[in-house]
Amino acid sequence: MYLRWKIYAAVYALMIISGTYFSLLPESRILDYYQILILLDKRHWWNLYLFYISCFFEVISLVPLFLFVFRIRWLSQDFWKIILAGRLVGLAGGHNFDYNLIISLIFANPIHAFIAILVTALISLPSFCAQFIYAFRK
Repeated sequence: MYLRWKIYAAVYALMIISGTYFSLLPESRILDYYQILILLDKRHWWNLYLFYISCFFEVISLVPLFLFVFRIRWLSQDFWKIILAGRLVGLAGGHNFDYNLIISLIFANPIHAFIAILVTALISLPSFCAQFIYAFRK
């Protein structure tokens, strides 16, 4: 069972690290999107900072995933609860680009939008479960 978790953690970590790296490159479409939003309305700087916060917590959330997989206890449960809360806040507010992409997919092809949402959820859900268990297990 734990071999599956180890494989999942390695693949998920590669996806998160590479996705974050390519999202933060100066020529990334995501950063272009936020810069255009800010040019149109200066109040959209908040969306860019939420995106950065989301990237930070996504990368940091790999730590409890690997600690869970390798059954290592490190730092307090309260610390990991704060990291989980930060990740959820980043998920809720830091993906403006992704939300708009999904909305455009819904109008263009609802089936593709549904598949994209389903695949994203299926890939991410085990990571959230592992982080939740790690943060709340006594």
